[in-house]
Amino acid sequence: MISINLFKYIIPLGLFFVLNQSQPKQAKFDKFDVKDGLSQSFVTSILQDETGFMWFGTQDGLNRFDGYNFVVYRHIPGNEKSLSENWIWDIFEDKNGYLWCGTFGGGASRFDRNSETFKSFRNDPLDSASISDNTIWSFHESADGVLWIGANNGLNRFNAETETFTYFKPPAKQTNVFEIMPLDEDNLLIKTAGGLFKFSIITKVFYRLPVDLEKLNHIAQDADGPFWINMSTDKITPFNPFVESSINYSGVEKGSDVVINYSSSLDVIKDQNEFIWGVSRSGLSIFKHSGNKLISRKNFYHNKNDPQSLSSNDLTKIYQSRGGEIWISARDALNKFEFNNQKFRHYFHSPDDNKSLSHNGVLPIFASKHKPGIVWIGTRNGLNKFDEISGGFTKYFHNPEKPSGGLSGNYILSLHEDNRRNLWVGTRGGGLTKISFSAEGNPSFSHFKNNPKDGSGIGSNNIHSIYQDTKGRLWFGTGGGGLCLLNDDQKTFTCFEASENNTEGLSGNWVYSIVEDKSGRLWLGTAAFGLNLFDQVEQTFKHFKHDPKDRSSLSNNRVLSILETRSGEIWIGTALGLNKLVKP
Repeated sequence: MISINLFKYIIPLGLFFVLNQSQPKQAKFDKFDVKDGLSQSFVTSILQDETGFMWFGTQDGLNRFDGYNFVVYRHIPGNEKSLSENWIWDIFEDKNGYLWCGTFGGGASRFDRNSETFKSFRNDPLDSASISDNTIWSFHESADGVLWIGANNGLNRFNAETETFTYFKPPAKQTNVFEIMPLDEDNLLIKTAGGLFKFSIITKVFYRLPVDLEKLNHIAQDADGPFWINMSTDKITPFNPFVESSINYSGVEKGSDVVINYSSSLDVIKDQNEFIWGVSRSGLSIFKHSGNKLISRKNFYHNKNDPQSLSSNDLTKIYQSRGGEIWISARDALNKFEFNNQKFRHYFHSPDDNKSLSHNGVLPIFASKHKPGIVWIGTRNGLNKFDEISGGFTKYFHNPEKPSGGLSGNYILSLHEDNRRNLWVGTRGGGLTKISFSAEGNPSFSHFKNNPKDGSGIGSNNIHSIYQDTKGRLWFGTGGGGLCLLNDDQKTFTCFEASENNTEGLSGNWVYSIVEDKSGRLWLGTAAFGLNLFDQVEQTFKHFKHDPKDRSSLSNNRVLSILETRSGEIWIGTALGLNKLVKP
């Protein structure tokens, strides 16, 4: 083993969250303009390429930013290998690593990063295989690898082998193709000046969709597909063109806490933390969605007295890089917001506040997998459900007068939400509690306690760790009762305990941590008897312990945490440092 000494412990002093896990309350922006090397302050398009460079299109050239300096690419008269036109509407990177620029009047310009040269594709009225127009608004690469280009007068399909185009005209008076999005492998969503269409890649036919574009402010794309924003009702709706009822404008009424300041010009993204950011000509708004309802949490504006505020309220584009930075273009500058500049937010117990944390001694924390925005916090006195939207805590306690109506104990050691949406709560001295929730959100409690007279119960009333394996089985690491598996009847347990007579058994009965590796084996951390590897087929345990004479052994026998990385490396946290397993 390789041992790295780190901090031994941290004393809990209440609960704190880093704001990059929640919504920023006070934003500080870095600003870039022509004084910093940007070719023009009005940025029309933003992209991060596969190598990490940021690209910015303006009305006066293309800009590449490496985090320190800008490199500007402009049209050079007489040079066919330069940018075709300085006014850029859109930037796109294709599967081959080419960078495409849609220009105003210069057609599509393709940039080869290896040669640092451009190849331009312009409309030729005498060539039907040329691109249909010289003003290019949008790009999209479909699942089959075909590049689609939205031009001023329709949709173009690019043939990469022949470098020719096939033109498709939407059935509308105004055919400017402003946006192209995937609906599925066979259909594209096409937003034009004359309406919204579904385009079949198979049949090459446009289908008009019954959408009022005056009410449809913006369509955005995330991992779940397209969604649209109806600012007249503060409503977010998953876009489903196959179900006409999904395209509606009935929503919730605006309240004083959800008013969003938008005009008709709008760009929207959903960030890596599921917050929605919207920019308009009247500032920036960030809000969380609950179901399909938009709940505004914070608006940001230019403040002439704050040099770290937005450069202007007239905002046009927004983009999030893979590193998490938010880039916002304004009419006068480019703005960058970084989450890691934010401060910590603290939560404490307050005897006078029923919505505060139940106790300052915080132990396990678990973010709900099934209910975004809900975080469960176990303390030395009760369980807390934190709601990011309301910012308050709902508390659960043991009720001695009505035990079945609450937790089995108040000192919370472990938490886990299973695949059936049940919350399992491990306590010190009170055993195990399962909380099930009705469709209305009402909890019901089931208790599991150790009974020395019943060998089918859980091995101890101290539950230090809970883990669900890839087969859906629940394992419990106990304090004094070994490792326990919940049987299929969901009532009884099979427990594995240490025994002096069994050298292939569990090394110690206090199990602090459980992790299943990619091979289906369980790694177990014990309180004082090292690391165990459990072979579920053979029902045997292999032991890894600290050896004072072996510097490559485990740093300490008190194993507090275990992690397997995506590449399969096993990391072990002990009372005396961090360890990486070299030979599994």
